[in-house]
Amino acid sequence: MKNSMGYLMMLGTLLLPQLINAAEVDDIERFARAYIEAQKLAWEQGEFDALQALEDPDAVYQNIDGTVIRGWEEHKQSIMDTKRKFGGAEIKQEWRYLMGEGNMFVVSYVWTIGSSGRQLQIRGIAVGRLKDGKLVEEWGAGSMVSVPTTPTPVPPSPTPVPPTSTPVPPTPTPGTMEVVASQIEDLVGIWETNFQGKVAYMQFEADGTLKLALTLEGLENKPRLSGTFWFEGTVFHMEESYGRGTGKYEVRVQKEGDKAVHLSFTEINDPESMRARDFTQGMSRVEP
Repeated sequence: MKNSMGYLMMLGTLLLPQLINAAEVDDIERFARAYIEAQKLAWEQGEFDALQALEDPDAVYQNIDGTVIRGWEEHKQSIMDTKRKFGGAEIKQEWRYLMGEGNMFVVSYVWTIGSSGRQLQIRGIAVGRLKDGKLVEEWGAGSMVSVPTTPTPVPPSPTPVPPTSTPVPPTPTPGTMEVVASQIEDLVGIWETNFQGKVAYMQFEADGTLKLALTLEGLENKPRLSGTFWFEGTVFHMEESYGRGTGKYEVRVQKEGDKAVHLSFTEINDPESMRARDFTQGMSRVEP
């Protein structure tokens, strides 16, 4: 009897850590799968309660584009702003739980945004960390690409009716001219632009550095991104410090007298479709 009891105690000592570890794995997998469903509810149906219940109020998200989201309120606002940016386009999500251990889990995802013409496809993985049963941090890595789809057939347009008079071209604003930028000095200054559907501010410096923030004050103390830019001939090149590839554009500068007041960017090649979407909306001078 004593030998049997001793054997069971020894067996329990050997198996207990494995049983505890298995329980932890089950718990983290359960959390990860609940998190996947909560993300889908937030993005596809605009229901945020389930996601909020899983997040710590001060959770930090490190996005695949290098931006950082801090706290639940900023995360919720980011989701709503991004959905608004795509103008109500359909967002399809495919998630997979990959693994989990202790307080960490890993999931993969493929998002397809849009249904005709061209679609934006986002592929990546996310690593989440829990504390006291809540998500406190997530790191993302992946890529965004624009992919063509089969276009919807468009019926032929009716034969246009010739105009009864010759259209009068618009009268240019006196003193306004447009030139193609070819040197850093053409862009130096602070410009109002767009960043992921939000108004933002881009500062081009005379030393070839750039930075972007959501407020003018943020350019000094809280930039969302930074990088470098240069020209090769009339081709503008830019690289962000966290490395999303080199964007290449033609930049046309609208001037009033000697002062540049607006920048128009035409994409030549940019591996980041969302950055290209923001840049090609143009920039207006703020200061100096």
